[in-house]
Amino acid sequence: MFGRLIECYLINKICLNNESIPNICSNEYGKPFIDSRFRFQYSISHSDRWVVCVINDQPIGIDIERIKPIDLRIVDRFFSKSEQKFLAESNINERLERFYTIWTLKESYIKAVGKGLFLPLDSFSVKKTREEIYEVECNNEDHEFYLATYKRFPYFIISVCSKRRDKFNKVEVLDFYHVYQYLMNKKEVSK
Repeated sequence: MFGRLIECYLINKICLNNESIPNICSNEYGKPFIDSRFRFQYSISHSDRWVVCVINDQPIGIDIERIKPIDLRIVDRFFSKSEQKFLAESNINERLERFYTIWTLKESYIKAVGKGLFLPLDSFSVKKTREEIYEVECNNEDHEFYLATYKRFPYFIISVCSKRRDKFNKVEVLDFYHVYQYLMNKKEVSK
């Protein structure tokens, strides 16, 4: 529910000076987008009590996951050989964090391209290019998507995928009350 409120909040903030109300549509894979009158795209993800959203004028994806114990045997099914090697080279204390880093990077990519899990997770690799910055490799070709990870909250990893190489510097933390109050005030003004 909070995810939908965040969508409404962001759309209202971005379209503040526009008289028409945007429609939230979905592509054939289920990725939500704003109708073509508005020149922005967004992605949303949630884990436990956190909801994250990212907005851009280019294809974009985001994922957040809580770092918690998981059966790491699933890497054989979802990770490429190079990602499996990257994970295997880590010590036991780093392994879970590396797993969730790769997982969130992959999730953010499939959201950015708009195919979700219709794009098999083992059909591409994420490779580190420098501190917390990654690129996508598919069929030994580099794609023009760039990925970054953030450790903004303890025990959570956030990854963002974009066509742009720049980092996402503007981070706004909103609580339920703030979003709810904004939307209620907006509703009162429009009456």
